[in-house]
Amino acid sequence: MTRSHSRRPAPCSGLDLVEQAAHLLRQSPTALVLHCAGAVPFAVGLLYFWTDMSRGAFADRRCASGALALSALFLWMKTWQTVFARSLLADLSGESAPRWTLRRLARVVMIHATIQPTAFLTLPIAAVLTVPFVWTHAFYQNLAVVADDPSGSIRASTAKAWRLARLWTGQNHLALSATWLFGLFVFLNVLVTLWLAPHLVKMLFGVETDFTRAGNWMFSSTTFAAAAVLTWLLVSPLTRAVSVLRCFYGESLQTGQDLLSELRSLVALGAMLVVFFFGTPMLRAEPVSPTRPTMTAEELDRSIERVLQQTRYTWRFPRERSAQTDQPGWFSQLARDVADTIKSRLHAWHSQVRKWLRWLEERFGPKPPDWTAQRDPHWTESVRALLYGLLGLAAGLLLLVLWREWRRGRRQSEAALQPDMAHPTPDVADETVAASALPEEEWLARARELGSRGEFRLALRALYLAMLAHLGRRELITIARHKSNCEYERELARRARLQTELLAAFAQNRLLFEDTWYGLHEATAAKLDRFQANLERIRHDAGPR
Repeated sequence: MTRSHSRRPAPCSGLDLVEQAAHLLRQSPTALVLHCAGAVPFAVGLLYFWTDMSRGAFADRRCASGALALSALFLWMKTWQTVFARSLLADLSGESAPRWTLRRLARVVMIHATIQPTAFLTLPIAAVLTVPFVWTHAFYQNLAVVADDPSGSIRASTAKAWRLARLWTGQNHLALSATWLFGLFVFLNVLVTLWLAPHLVKMLFGVETDFTRAGNWMFSSTTFAAAAVLTWLLVSPLTRAVSVLRCFYGESLQTGQDLLSELRSLVALGAMLVVFFFGTPMLRAEPVSPTRPTMTAEELDRSIERVLQQTRYTWRFPRERSAQTDQPGWFSQLARDVADTIKSRLHAWHSQVRKWLRWLEERFGPKPPDWTAQRDPHWTESVRALLYGLLGLAAGLLLLVLWREWRRGRRQSEAALQPDMAHPTPDVADETVAASALPEEEWLARARELGSRGEFRLALRALYLAMLAHLGRRELITIARHKSNCEYERELARRARLQTELLAAFAQNRLLFEDTWYGLHEATAAKLDRFQANLERIRHDAGPR
């Protein structure tokens, strides 16, 4: 990433990015299915592991095997998240989704198995330090998007994920805050639903359940864990879509993929219009003669047998007892062997650590009477001092950030209080000048001055900027440099859809302005009067602020 790319402004704000992500998910139902294929098994496995470890009578026996299975489900989820991200990127670029081969899937699994487990250590540390949390969170989110790197190396994927995570910090903060705030409200709604649903069923249908009989289940850890997992299932696609959009815009700084996708959509629209206007008369519907399939008695019996073998019917049949019921399967035996191996290694490591600590105590300090019963108070004091030091460092960094923001706001307020000679009147002919550069009345005064001098083309642009400034002051549109005139018209149609006269006046003024400013039509005093009459209608329909 070059320095010019890192300083380039973001293509949209954080809230607009979240809105685009929601729109992208609505347009890609197949991608949502891919995300659920990876997230739902992991969520079910996590809830089962949580419940078994918190309430199971033989939790210590199943802890190692359960953790191993949960790790496999975690890699399964991360792999499907990469497939989900690639599907969204294909929809954004207008290209077909890439074909997934066994080699590509193995490369993605290897990258996730190497990098993603470090998130369980780095994310809590970054959350305590507060400041680097956003970049760390964006790095692991981007890694699921760029894990399918053509180079196939872990170093290239991590470098690309970190480069994209450092782009547009303000946009990243705002988007992450918006999604987390939305997740908080979803969590509260899910929690209330879990609490009220059993009582509503009892009140409406008279069905007594274990949840209505037990009064303290609502405050158990399992209930909060279930609410958190359901919230994650609902909010995770939106968070992933935001990461996909950030990576798409970040890569487009070098490849221009966003411009190519828009060009493809325009070409496709033109092709559809050509086929609609010129190809419709040539279409002819040919009658199709229906044929009735024939089936013999043997084929009918085989079809009935296949239907009866389905799961929805086999549960009615009596269960057949196997002679090898008491013998464990190969997977259970493998999990048991792995658990025994891990347990033996942990015991050996624990004994080695105890021996090393005893050697340190004998070499550098007095040996206590009982090692297992007596603890070194100096060690606990050192850990406590270290924790206090980390908290003080985090508080100091937070105060430094707040002080710098205060200084920046003070400099901006001082610059705003300077005389007008520091901020000259913007040039109307400059197309980069936004409507928010001057108030509405000053744009109107500028238009009258230019019209009196006979510069009708510049006066028409000043009147157009005055119209945008008025609508922006009325909060009917949001003025931004990247928006086009058609985007302003669509935004006004959403926010003032009932004011038909205002929309018609705006559409007429937009055509007058574009025909004169961008086209070859000549600007005249008559056009200026028509534009000003429409502007007065807009100001009258919008009403005073």
